[in-house]
Amino acid sequence: MNMINDRQRLHYLLDRYAENNCTREELLELFTLMSNTGDDESLNQSLETVWQSLSATDKIPNLDRDKIFENVVASSAVRQMHTKRRWMKYAAAAILLISACIGLYLGNQTSIRDNHVVNAKKTVSQPDRDKAVLTLADGSKIPLNSKGTGVIATQNKVPVKKLLNGEIAYQPNDEIKPQGGSFNTLTTPLGGQFAITLADGTKVWLNAMSSLRYPVTFSGVERIVELIGEGYFEVAKNKSMPFIVKVNNSEVKVYGTHFNIMGYAGEDNTGVTLLEGSVKITNENISKMLLPGQQAVIENHNIAIKPADGDQAIAWKNGKINFAHERIEVIMRKLSRWFDIDVTYQGKITREGFVGTLPRTADLKEILEKLELTGLVHFKVNGRSVTVMP
Repeated sequence: MNMINDRQRLHYLLDRYAENNCTREELLELFTLMSNTGDDESLNQSLETVWQSLSATDKIPNLDRDKIFENVVASSAVRQMHTKRRWMKYAAAAILLISACIGLYLGNQTSIRDNHVVNAKKTVSQPDRDKAVLTLADGSKIPLNSKGTGVIATQNKVPVKKLLNGEIAYQPNDEIKPQGGSFNTLTTPLGGQFAITLADGTKVWLNAMSSLRYPVTFSGVERIVELIGEGYFEVAKNKSMPFIVKVNNSEVKVYGTHFNIMGYAGEDNTGVTLLEGSVKITNENISKMLLPGQQAVIENHNIAIKPADGDQAIAWKNGKINFAHERIEVIMRKLSRWFDIDVTYQGKITREGFVGTLPRTADLKEILEKLELTGLVHFKVNGRSVTVMP
């Protein structure tokens, strides 16, 4: 195939990829052509078009991992693309998405600059996921992990049980009227994650470095809890007693619905993503309603509503690490909450966004290697210190 036909074919395959219609064979061909075709302005424009059209929900077909490894890695396509920095400006997200989704575990065959991340796995291990601390009304603390079942405490006549699935649940006895006024707090550490069922049947999943303060039992006209960090809520329906989550000087008011709240103190904004039902969000004197498939971004006393992907918002709950057009600073904050690492920056860091999904069981070395494959960023690891470099 001559150069003109190569370019025409590449344009075609890029369009196929942008429309999420690439077959297994076409994806392999796209990798090869991108590695073999020279720098060309019209192709740069095509890549920019693909980049602009890519969304966090883009998926590729189920692929044969062995064939990907044999045909792509053996032909050094990824390594050759690694050197084309101009192209990578637009292709980085697509390549990370592809390599992550097909499980392209390159191991020692991947060329990482100066082997900066080679020792990351030895120094930063995969955290114990299911762990948290329960603080009772009297201030006593109960460490929680995946081991053991049964009643772990009794609060105002309400038993707190550790279930077989590793979660905890408050299970009031209808025959015994509990006393009100007592609050408990569930806190997850760095790398931790935990789920709880409240006394009204509402279920909450907490992400790492998060806490939920809640009453042992709900009384009055409202059910109010306080969140720091990130949590996914499946609220039990009760039209006479709305459920309210207080987070970062804002309130999320619901009657029965599924939604995710990201309210870490270190982030630029608070995000509320609705999967089911409807919620009312209030920040100071501003209130807005949210519909399924929408996200509210609360920043500087303003509430902006935009389309959102619910699966992407709760990827963390489903055992995944998700990057959705996120800059490296945002990604590294996520990783620091999961792996307990200290992150510093050196030089002029790229402002390009990264797209990709990795299993949350992936170790730090694997994740950093995937990011380095884009050619846009590199890392130096020293114990628990990670330096991000261009």
